[in-house]
This record gives sequence, C-alpha cells and structure tokens, in this order.
Amino acid sequence: MDEYAKAFGPLMSLEFDREKIERLKRYIDENIFIKGYITLEEAIREVGDERVAKKVFYDYEDSGKGETKYYKEVGFVLLKK
Repeated sequence: MDEYAKAFGPLMSLEFDREKIERLKRYIDENIFIKGYITLEEAIREVGDERVAKKVFYDYEDSGKGETKYYKEVGFVLLKK
C-alpha cells in the first residue's frame, strides 16, 4: 500500500462513513413507514457496513424515532415507533 494512502486512509474513511450514514438515514426514512421495520441485514445491504448500520439504528432509538429489538427468527431490527 502506498504510504500516502496509508496515512490519509482514516480521514477518507470518516467522510465515507458520513455519506453511508446519511444514505442509510434517507433509506430508513423512506421505507420504515411502509413496512414498520428495517432489518439489520437490509441496512447492511444498503451501505455495506455493519458498524455503520448498527450506529444508525441506535441513533434512531436514542432520538425516539425508532426502537431496536432482536428477534430469533429475523435478527436485529429497527421498529417504527
């Protein structure tokens, strides 16, 4: 790996994370009211990053916009509140 790419990698990653977070929030806002929930798998498919998807789920829960639950049959989900 190039030394410059290695040095600037973390900075670029932060910007990409912000973009992923915003994209997932838009996706959730558009789709959660249709079916009432978003699965973690669905969120990961949208942004390709489990860490970002979980962060957004917990942000929604903290803001009172949603509730997170784990269902044995489905997995981790964000429910419409």
